[in-house]
Parts: sequence; structure tokens; C-alpha cells
Amino acid sequence: MWHRPSPLMRRIALRQQGDHTAAATGRLAPSLDTSQAEGMTVTIVDAPRPVTGGVDTHLDLNVAAALDPVGGLLAVAEFPATAAGHRRLLGWPTGFGPVARVGVEGTGSYGAGLARHLRAAGVEVAGPP
Repeated sequence: MWHRPSPLMRRIALRQQGDHTAAATGRLAPSLDTSQAEGMTVTIVDAPRPVTGGVDTHLDLNVAAALDPVGGLLAVAEFPATAAGHRRLLGWPTGFGPVARVGVEGTGSYGAGLARHLRAAGVEVAGPP
């Protein structure tokens, strides 16, 4: 009487035959191991994507958002409206990629100090018209 082999037994048999595909290894995705493939080239490009920041400024607190190139929200964080907070805010979005520009609300009032700090660091600052 013939019984269908279990998935585990099938994977073991395939591996013994030198098969390194997803079916043999039990992985859900195909293997990126190209050592067995002749004439095959795999190129993975992971270029850093520019990040845009936006800051809502207040008397004691700045709320910053980091956005991806198509405007998707990456994260939101709060920083004190102090020189130390400005330094932390400047470094925070760089964890997501190179900073293209930062929009700062209130560049003539609560955001003036932060805007000066960002410009001094070479960051393009966009404010309301």
C-alpha cells in the first residue's frame, strides 16, 4: 500500500538530492543562495531614501514627524524647546535616512530658534509663507 510522503520526508529527500530550493528547505520564500546557479546574478539595491521632517512648535515642546519620500508617516517624537532638545531633534530623523528638508511651523515665533539651529547645521528649512 502506497502512502503519500509527509512534507518533512519530501524536504529531506529533496535535500539529499542536492535541491536547495524553497520546496527542499521548507522556507516560504525562494533561497537567495546563488552558489548553485550558473550564470545567475542577483543585485539588491538599498539606497537611502530622503526623509522630510515637519515640526509643530510650542513654547516648551516641539513635536516632530518624519516622512518618507511619498509622504508616509515614519514616526512622531517630542523634544523640549531648548538648545539640547534642538540638538536631539536634529539627529532624530537621520535614523530614517538623509534629511532633505524640515518644515517648521512658527519660524517667526516659537520655531525661530529651532529654524536657526537647523539652518546652521545645513538643513533646508521650509516655513509657512
